[in-house]
Amino acid sequence: MTVAENYRRKLTVRKMDRNGYNPSILDTCDGEDYLTKDECLQTVRHEIYFGTANRKISKVNGLWVNVSPESHRLIHSNRQVDLRLKVECQMIFECEHSREEFRALIGKSYL
Repeated sequence: MTVAENYRRKLTVRKMDRNGYNPSILDTCDGEDYLTKDECLQTVRHEIYFGTANRKISKVNGLWVNVSPESHRLIHSNRQVDLRLKVECQMIFECEHSREEFRALIGKSYL
């Protein structure tokens, strides 16, 4: 059994919302921008590991945060901010899982 298969077997089923998102592993909440910690009227979900395959992986594994539309544009236009989120998310993921499990999911390590 591969590391990815073993991880998927161990993954506990959490309650997904109607859009197919499991709860985030990061401390994020509706109405608050994760990057600035400011309250905002509108937030959008940012899948930390985006792209065709990784977007679904991020949704299922809780690798997402709520951000304001302005912060969302910043993340996609500023590589340093994007990498900071990726590193932070991987560190939190690895509190309960191994680096091999992370690599099996995302395809590479950011640490």
